[in-house]
Amino acid sequence: MVRRPQLALSLVLLLTLATFATGCGQKATDGYSGPRGTVSGRLMIDGTPLEEGCGVMFQSVEGGKIAVATVKSEGKYTLTCNGSFDIPAVNYRVQLSPPSDVKETKSSEPQDPTMMARKVMGPPGSATVSEKANPPFPAKYLSTRSSKLEYTVKAGPNTADFDLTP
Repeated sequence: MVRRPQLALSLVLLLTLATFATGCGQKATDGYSGPRGTVSGRLMIDGTPLEEGCGVMFQSVEGGKIAVATVKSEGKYTLTCNGSFDIPAVNYRVQLSPPSDVKETKSSEPQDPTMMARKVMGPPGSATVSEKANPPFPAKYLSTRSSKLEYTVKAGPNTADFDLTP
């Protein structure tokens, strides 16, 4: 027969272990509790690096998750999601934005995905960046609907290189 103090101690230990096992206390604030990965890559157009300052946005296929980056020298980028480099490991559709629509940040500084998405998507109710933006890439990449670019983030480090075609 188990005494009450031992039972209480056993329950406290069990609850403590369950809390750590379920990931309580993780830095993620997006409500996603599954595996995560980091994503960096390079964007090219017919073998030439995409212009520095362009934006790239990954929007989850099931909705609700957005990761963003600003293209740096040589077409390189690193995604952030909710201020973290850890991106939910799910399927994404990808779109780009011209340099004038993207807030410049240091390459190591995580960006706010909500603000980036608003800049990429334009005013409420619009699906793409304004046509007068004159992007340094084909206009089909301004929208997740027309870009046809997709990427599945896996747990751990990911490299998402895209060589865009006109």
